[in-house]
Amino acid sequence: MQNSILECQSSKAYQDSLALCRNDMVKYMQRVYPLLVKIQMEAVASYGFSGDFQGVQAFLNEMAVLENEDQEIKKLNEDIRHLIIPPLPEFR
Repeated sequence: MQNSILECQSSKAYQDSLALCRNDMVKYMQRVYPLLVKIQMEAVASYGFSGDFQGVQAFLNEMAVLENEDQEIKKLNEDIRHLIIPPLPEFR
């Protein structure tokens, strides 16, 4: 899934959507997030989950369980989360 997201991020559609958003998280959720969810749906289908939102949810739930048992899975899951929803800047 991580590789699929990285490939998507180099696409023109992704770059154009991201440029329209700038630093506006609402626009990001409207324009960029749907592209990433579509990529997730395609990726989880290749691992035996249904290729829809419920399949993504089932995959993420399974990852949440497994990350408690394996630090490598925990790191991968965190990396994927940061690719999908970038961390917010710190406010002071």
